Amino acid sequence: MFPGAISGVVFGTLGGNLADKRGNGIVISIGIVSLVASLLLISFLLGFTPWLISTALLLTFVGFTLIQTALVNSVSQTLEVHQTGVGMGLFNLITFISGAVGTALVARVLESHWLDFRLLPLVSEDKAVGYSNLLVVFAVLIALGGFIYFRGFRARR
Repeated sequence: MFPGAISGVVFGTLGGNLADKRGNGIVISIGIVSLVASLLLISFLLGFTPWLISTALLLTFVGFTLIQTALVNSVSQTLEVHQTGVGMGLFNLITFISGAVGTALVARVLESHWLDFRLLPLVSEDKAVGYSNLLVVFAVLIALGGFIYFRGFRARR
Protein backbone atom coordinates (compact mmCIF):
# COMPACT_ATOMS: atom_id res chain seq x y z
CA MET A 1 0.00 0.00 0.00
CA PHE A 2 2.84 2.40 0.73
CA PRO A 3 4.23 2.40 -2.84
CA GLY A 4 0.69 3.06 -4.06
CA ALA A 5 0.37 6.08 -1.78
CA ILE A 6 3.72 7.42 -2.95
CA SER A 7 2.71 6.89 -6.58
CA GLY A 8 -0.48 8.83 -5.82
CA VAL A 9 1.55 11.81 -4.69
CA VAL A 10 3.82 11.69 -7.73
CA PHE A 11 1.13 11.02 -10.33
CA GLY A 12 -1.32 13.45 -8.75
CA THR A 13 1.18 16.23 -9.38
CA LEU A 14 1.99 14.98 -12.88
CA GLY A 15 -1.72 14.57 -13.66
CA GLY A 16 -2.49 18.09 -12.45
CA ASN A 17 0.28 19.55 -14.59
CA LEU A 18 -0.84 17.53 -17.60
CA ALA A 19 -4.46 18.60 -17.09
CA ASP A 20 -3.41 22.24 -17.02
CA LYS A 21 -1.34 21.88 -20.20
CA ARG A 22 -3.39 19.43 -22.27
CA GLY A 23 -6.83 19.41 -20.65
CA ASN A 24 -8.75 17.13 -18.33
CA GLY A 25 -9.89 14.78 -21.08
CA ILE A 26 -6.45 13.36 -21.77
CA VAL A 27 -5.77 12.82 -18.06
CA ILE A 28 -9.11 11.08 -17.56
CA SER A 29 -8.47 8.96 -20.66
CA ILE A 30 -5.07 7.83 -19.36
CA GLY A 31 -6.58 7.22 -15.91
CA ILE A 32 -9.47 5.16 -17.26
CA VAL A 33 -7.21 3.07 -19.49
CA SER A 34 -4.76 2.38 -16.65
CA LEU A 35 -7.54 1.65 -14.17
CA VAL A 36 -9.43 -0.71 -16.49
CA ALA A 37 -6.19 -2.42 -17.55
CA SER A 38 -5.06 -2.88 -13.95
CA LEU A 39 -8.40 -4.27 -12.79
CA LEU A 40 -8.51 -6.74 -15.68
CA LEU A 41 -4.89 -7.69 -15.04
CA ILE A 42 -5.55 -8.28 -11.36
CA SER A 43 -8.67 -10.30 -12.17
CA PHE A 44 -6.53 -12.61 -14.33
CA LEU A 45 -3.70 -12.80 -11.78
CA LEU A 46 -5.78 -13.79 -8.75
CA GLY A 47 -4.39 -17.03 -7.41
CA PHE A 48 -0.87 -16.26 -8.61
CA THR A 49 1.97 -14.74 -6.59
CA PRO A 50 1.09 -11.65 -4.55
CA TRP A 51 4.05 -9.78 -6.05
CA LEU A 52 2.39 -9.74 -9.47
CA ILE A 53 -0.87 -8.52 -7.98
CA SER A 54 0.97 -5.82 -6.01
CA THR A 55 2.64 -4.58 -9.17
CA ALA A 56 -0.68 -4.43 -10.99
CA LEU A 57 -2.18 -2.66 -7.97
CA LEU A 58 0.29 0.19 -8.47
CA LEU A 59 -1.31 0.80 -11.86
CA THR A 60 -4.68 0.95 -10.09
CA PHE A 61 -3.41 3.67 -7.76
CA VAL A 62 -2.01 5.63 -10.72
CA GLY A 63 -5.28 5.41 -12.64
CA PHE A 64 -7.38 6.38 -9.63
CA THR A 65 -5.13 9.33 -8.84
CA LEU A 66 -5.24 10.62 -12.40
CA ILE A 67 -9.02 10.32 -12.60
CA GLN A 68 -9.51 11.97 -9.21
CA THR A 69 -7.21 14.86 -10.08
CA ALA A 70 -8.87 15.50 -13.43
CA LEU A 71 -12.41 15.23 -12.01
CA VAL A 72 -11.65 17.78 -9.30
CA ASN A 73 -10.19 20.04 -11.98
CA SER A 74 -13.26 19.48 -14.19
CA VAL A 75 -15.64 20.40 -11.40
CA SER A 76 -13.72 23.56 -10.53
CA GLN A 77 -13.57 24.65 -14.19
CA THR A 78 -17.20 23.80 -14.96
CA LEU A 79 -18.79 25.82 -12.17
CA GLU A 80 -18.99 29.58 -11.97
CA VAL A 81 -16.72 31.26 -9.46
CA HIS A 82 -19.47 31.87 -6.88
CA GLN A 83 -20.54 28.18 -7.08
CA THR A 84 -17.09 26.59 -6.84
CA GLY A 85 -16.96 26.25 -3.05
CA VAL A 86 -20.36 24.58 -2.77
CA GLY A 87 -19.69 22.46 -5.86
CA MET A 88 -16.36 21.19 -4.57
CA GLY A 89 -17.91 20.47 -1.18
CA LEU A 90 -20.74 18.53 -2.81
CA PHE A 91 -18.25 16.65 -4.99
CA ASN A 92 -16.24 15.62 -1.90
CA LEU A 93 -19.41 14.66 -0.01
CA ILE A 94 -20.59 12.46 -2.86
CA THR A 95 -17.12 10.90 -3.13
CA PHE A 96 -17.03 10.00 0.57
CA ILE A 97 -20.60 8.69 0.69
CA SER A 98 -20.18 6.65 -2.50
CA GLY A 99 -16.99 5.15 -1.07
CA ALA A 100 -18.85 3.98 2.03
CA VAL A 101 -21.92 2.77 0.16
CA GLY A 102 -19.77 1.09 -2.49
CA THR A 103 -17.82 -0.81 0.15
CA ALA A 104 -21.03 -2.03 1.75
CA LEU A 105 -22.42 -3.11 -1.64
CA VAL A 106 -19.21 -4.98 -2.50
CA ALA A 107 -19.39 -6.80 0.83
CA ARG A 108 -23.01 -7.72 0.17
CA VAL A 109 -22.26 -9.01 -3.33
CA LEU A 110 -19.34 -11.09 -2.10
CA GLU A 111 -21.32 -12.47 0.86
CA SER A 112 -24.25 -13.50 -1.30
CA HIS A 113 -22.04 -15.40 -3.78
CA TRP A 114 -23.83 -13.83 -6.79
CA LEU A 115 -20.60 -13.81 -8.78
CA ASP A 116 -19.35 -17.29 -7.89
CA PHE A 117 -19.23 -18.64 -11.44
CA ARG A 118 -16.07 -19.11 -13.46
CA LEU A 119 -15.81 -16.24 -15.95
CA LEU A 120 -12.04 -16.25 -16.54
CA PRO A 121 -10.32 -19.59 -17.11
CA LEU A 122 -6.97 -18.53 -15.61
CA VAL A 123 -8.35 -18.10 -12.10
CA SER A 124 -7.45 -21.38 -10.43
CA GLU A 125 -8.58 -20.76 -6.85
CA ASP A 126 -12.28 -21.33 -6.20
CA LYS A 127 -12.26 -18.67 -3.47
CA ALA A 128 -10.90 -16.08 -5.93
CA VAL A 129 -13.60 -16.52 -8.59
CA GLY A 130 -16.06 -14.05 -7.05
CA TYR A 131 -13.34 -11.43 -6.55
CA SER A 132 -12.10 -11.89 -10.10
CA ASN A 133 -15.59 -11.49 -11.54
CA LEU A 134 -16.18 -8.42 -9.39
CA LEU A 135 -13.03 -6.80 -10.76
CA VAL A 136 -14.26 -7.45 -14.30
CA VAL A 137 -17.58 -5.82 -13.39
CA PHE A 138 -15.69 -2.83 -11.98
CA ALA A 139 -13.65 -2.53 -15.18
CA VAL A 140 -16.83 -2.48 -17.26
CA LEU A 141 -18.45 0.10 -14.95
CA ILE A 142 -15.39 2.35 -15.13
CA ALA A 143 -15.38 2.15 -18.93
CA LEU A 144 -19.09 2.99 -18.92
CA GLY A 145 -18.48 5.91 -16.56
CA GLY A 146 -15.76 7.20 -18.89
CA PHE A 147 -18.16 6.99 -21.83
CA ILE A 148 -20.78 8.94 -19.89
CA TYR A 149 -18.20 11.55 -18.84
CA PHE A 150 -16.95 12.14 -22.37
CA ARG A 151 -20.44 12.13 -23.84
CA GLY A 152 -21.57 14.70 -21.26
CA PHE A 153 -18.63 17.02 -21.91
CA ARG A 154 -18.96 16.62 -25.67
CA ALA A 155 -22.62 17.66 -25.39
CA ARG A 156 -21.65 20.78 -23.42
CA ARG A 157 -19.32 21.98 -26.19
